[in-house]
Amino acid sequence: MSHSSQQSVLIFDGDCGFCTRTAQWLMRQNTHQRFEVLPWQTPGVLAQAGLNQQQVSEAAWYVDPDGRQYRGAGAINAAFAALGGIYGLMSLAYHLPGLKQTEDLVYSWVARNRYRLPGSTAACRLPGQTRQSSQ
Repeated sequence: MSHSSQQSVLIFDGDCGFCTRTAQWLMRQNTHQRFEVLPWQTPGVLAQAGLNQQQVSEAAWYVDPDGRQYRGAGAINAAFAALGGIYGLMSLAYHLPGLKQTEDLVYSWVARNRYRLPGSTAACRLPGQTRQSSQ
């Protein structure tokens, strides 16, 4: 599947099990096909989105056809806004004082620790990180 520059796209890490499960959930909610959901590993998607591998290895991105880019929690909220309905209403909270900063902090923590979360795989591990065993 390739990205159409005529539609918004949510870009995620397809090597990350947690990210992939989250993306699959979003695809199921996206019944009206308001945006595409693609792993950054899809050929050509980074060039079309104007992103590089470093950027997408750190966070999910939502890119509108006009080139506006949203990173991390902002990307998820942009996808929620596009879904409309209850998700669109939920996305409005991101713009309330204090909540944006809180969501950004939580997203940053999740992104750094995604290999430890349910559904993750060893492929999620960021360079230089090792999986800690539970004892």
